[in-house]
Amino acid sequence: MKQLDDTAPRRGMDIDEIRYQRALSLARYEMAKYHLVESVNSVTDKFTKPRGIVGKLIGSLNYMDYAMLAFKFGSKLIKWRKKRG
Repeated sequence: MKQLDDTAPRRGMDIDEIRYQRALSLARYEMAKYHLVESVNSVTDKFTKPRGIVGKLIGSLNYMDYAMLAFKFGSKLIKWRKKRG
């Protein structure tokens, strides 16, 4: 059986270096993922953000507000058509 020589220089990494490289690659991965998400959000925010006072007003309404506005507008439209016709 061949004996290992402990005095010979070893090639490769020890366990601490492997852990360090693993943590470093995980940090790089997380940074790349963060930058990708931020770039996608910056592109989509340009299209979804309401602009101006009307946009802010429309963006703040919920479904019940839309239903109330539709009812009021519909009733006024029906009254107007009955008057005309």
